[in-house]
Amino acid sequence: MDGEFMLLVDTHAGNIAHLNIHDELLPDEAVISKVIYDKYYPRIKIVVNIVGSITNKFTVPKFEVLAGGIDMVTEIKKHGSAFKLDYSLVYWNSKIEHEQRRLVSQFQVEEIICDMFAGIGPSAIAAALKGCIVYANDLNSESIHYLNVIAETNKVYDCFCGYNTDARELMSQRMKVLECGIELNSNVSTPTSSNVASR
Repeated sequence: MDGEFMLLVDTHAGNIAHLNIHDELLPDEAVISKVIYDKYYPRIKIVVNIVGSITNKFTVPKFEVLAGGIDMVTEIKKHGSAFKLDYSLVYWNSKIEHEQRRLVSQFQVEEIICDMFAGIGPSAIAAALKGCIVYANDLNSESIHYLNVIAETNKVYDCFCGYNTDARELMSQRMKVLECGIELNSNVSTPTSSNVASR
C-alpha cells in the first residue's frame, strides 16, 4: 500500500482495510471510509473500524463495517504462504511481521518448535516450511480451525500439529512426554488427536 493509504489505515488484512478512527474524526467516518473504498477497490473490498475496547480473551476486536460487503473472510499472502482467515473471528496483526521473520530466521531444520499462542500461525507455518517440527497452540478454536486449513494449503501438515487448549496444559503434557522419554514428534502425523481442533 502506498504512503497516503497507510496514513489513513491502521492496518490491512488481505482485502480488508482496518481503520482506527479517533473520536474527533468519528463524524467523518463515512466520508473517510468511502474515499478509501472508492480509491482502492477492488484491492480493498471492505472497510472496517474498531468499535469499543477489546474485552474478550482472544483479543479479537469488534468491528463496524463502514464500506463494502460484510463477509470478512479474506486471504493474505506472506513470504510465499497463503493465509485464509475470518478477520472478525481471529487475531491478526501485520505490525509484528518483522519480529516474526527475525524469530523464524533463527530456527534450524528439524528443530522442534512450540508456539503456544500461535493465532492462525504466521510463525508456525513459516517454521514448518523451513523444515521444523511444529506444535502450534491457540485458545481460540476459530484460530486453530484456520491454522489447520492453512497448514494443509501450504502442504506442511506432515510436520505440524495444531492444538486448541490452554498453553499451560499443553506445556505440561509436552513435558510429561519428554520426561517419559517418548519421542516428541511421535504424534505429529496424527492431527486427529483429541487436542487438535476440528470442524
